[in-house]
Amino acid sequence: MTDLKVVTFTDDFQLICGVEESTNHYRLITPLKIMRNFFEDEFGHAEQIALMGWIPFTDEKIFTVQKSHILNVSTLDESYVADYEALVDKIYNYKERLKQAKKEISESGASPIDMLEYLEARDRNKIN
Repeated sequence: MTDLKVVTFTDDFQLICGVEESTNHYRLITPLKIMRNFFEDEFGHAEQIALMGWIPFTDEKIFTVQKSHILNVSTLDESYVADYEALVDKIYNYKERLKQAKKEISESGASPIDMLEYLEARDRNKIN
């Protein structure tokens, strides 16, 4: 997705997402919540940033928000786009990947025990 935005709500809550604007609303496409952690290290004050899914337990990828709840919409720096896209794929598309994996396992004729043994062997670097 191109033209990603950082959306800041009136309570300073922030998302990264695609945005479509209408008269009274914004449509937020595959939003990821920005989590900020401030701490002190040997160099002084520091910050860690993490991204996570915004609204769990839903299959929806587009959310509508009234403009009155938004303080600012700014363009995401290009250096963050690839990381955002990788996380969106992991967070929003995991159900599709899980269904595909279950289908492939079923079609392969392997039992769950066979698959577990395979994964354990792969994790121990005994197979590629």
